[in-house]
Amino acid sequence: MKKLLLISLFSLFLSLSFSSAKFIDIRSNSPLVPYLDYLSEKNLLEQKGFFRSDFPAPEALFWSLVLPDSGLKTEENTLAEAVKRFGFFAEEAERAVSDTENFLTMSQAIRYLNKAYGIVPNREASPRFLLITQNLKLPKTILPELEATYASGMINRSDLFSFRPTAPLLRRDLVRWMYHYNRSGRKKQSGLEKTSAKIIRPSRGEKRETVQIRISKPTPKSKENLIMPNGVILQDVFAEVLRKYEFPEELTREKKEAMVEAAMEAMIKELGDKYSNYIRPNKSEEFLEDLEGKFEGIGAFVELVDHRFTIISPITGSPAEKAGILPGDIVTHVDGESIKDVSINESVKKIRGEAGTVVRLTIERTYQSNPIEISVTRGKIEIPSITVQWRGSIPIIGIHQFTRDTIIKLQAIINQEILPRKPLGIILDLRRNPGGLLTSAVSVGSLFLKKDQVVFKTEARGKIREYKATSDGTLSDFSNIVILQDGGTASASEIVITTLQDHRGVVVIGKKSVGKGTVQEIRKYNHGGALKLTIAKWKTPKDRWIHDEGIEPDIVMESQTSEQRLQSIDPVIDRAVQEIQRR
Repeated sequence: MKKLLLISLFSLFLSLSFSSAKFIDIRSNSPLVPYLDYLSEKNLLEQKGFFRSDFPAPEALFWSLVLPDSGLKTEENTLAEAVKRFGFFAEEAERAVSDTENFLTMSQAIRYLNKAYGIVPNREASPRFLLITQNLKLPKTILPELEATYASGMINRSDLFSFRPTAPLLRRDLVRWMYHYNRSGRKKQSGLEKTSAKIIRPSRGEKRETVQIRISKPTPKSKENLIMPNGVILQDVFAEVLRKYEFPEELTREKKEAMVEAAMEAMIKELGDKYSNYIRPNKSEEFLEDLEGKFEGIGAFVELVDHRFTIISPITGSPAEKAGILPGDIVTHVDGESIKDVSINESVKKIRGEAGTVVRLTIERTYQSNPIEISVTRGKIEIPSITVQWRGSIPIIGIHQFTRDTIIKLQAIINQEILPRKPLGIILDLRRNPGGLLTSAVSVGSLFLKKDQVVFKTEARGKIREYKATSDGTLSDFSNIVILQDGGTASASEIVITTLQDHRGVVVIGKKSVGKGTVQEIRKYNHGGALKLTIAKWKTPKDRWIHDEGIEPDIVMESQTSEQRLQSIDPVIDRAVQEIQRR
């Protein structure tokens, strides 16, 4: 009953407030009335219901008004056929004229309006127009289009100063621009005729100026697709903050940039993919340094696993390893301060620091009931790509990260140190190796294969690509190989292991690996930010996908304990040596 009463009162209010208007939400004294009446008189717009002037104009509304008004839509053709003349494919054109969900940006709108009404911009904006817009910080690419629209009388100076290229075109702006153009006395004969006209118009408070407008058939061009769902809402939210936030003095350039950075960071986080993330400009250099293997800190590879800050593996010889930090350790506090709701980048920042300083980490381990505290003295970390130690006639080749120069160093060690000593076998130690560059994994895997054998495969959106050895590898005839892995072995390391499993049947010793069966691409942007994004799955030569499952070792062994490490005892290597000698 109350609901009905409220509806009745609301209806009464509308009838009292807007009774003389044709749209329910447009007052009779609204400046929009002449614009709406003009379109109504041309039978382009039926005035009923709500107009919602401050809402973005749907693409369907835009084309239904502009194309008939410009003369491109005739009685003989449909709206979709007219839209195709803008370079749209048939299916795109059909979607455009019926799409009530997609909205055009202001920059898209003026380009289409210029084409529809036959207004051809110059290649470059005039010096006079550059002077008018010099403080507006508009992209240079849009200025010629904007000047042509301005010169034609469609938009005015007020529009220039409120023009936001990526903001959605609002309904009120669309009808106002169309009205101004048609009432300016500068209508052409049609939007397709090749003519030219000199337009003389007075500028507000200035002398009359002459502007050359060339009118010609629009050139087909690829459609600009707005593919972001609710993208216009995102843009509008940002614009509303700038227009209405109570404390505008706080909206410094740095604050606005940080807001956008936070939006991009959250966007990638929402994917739910622990291997994809957006790295802000002040962090990307550190991230790229990590790929090169040089930085200052404790020396450990980390990831967010189930939203917890997890040590994937300490770097061999690093302060973290010396202090007893193990793969799988979960860091909960840094110097007594919780990092539960702190981003991975901020957590890394807290842990990193100048060499020689100490950081105190609170750690949870799966097999210990109570948290433990470990103090680590930070150091200068340079990840050794390759290390070699010998047990008699058996070399243990440690590959600790796959960097750009890994294959060069490994090939040199094999040729100059290992093969000349005629080893009984080779132990390939990939424990605590979190991966690295894909190209490096391909090169290392190829060392053990014959020409044209598959190292691994990628599958990206249904397309399969095979990575093959381009020649016979240096160790393609060497058979006595054992591989070591643990809970920190991931990604590129797993590619090499599965390559040798599928082609060579090597023995794998240790603990189950991480199971990272995806490939990431790093894209760096000119403002300093970087995007690490999962772009493909990778599979073994025999089409196995180990993602989230890991590689099960042939011989299961626990990792070396802290006490054993301090005493230089490594039972996993001891077992591998026995396996080599047994053959």
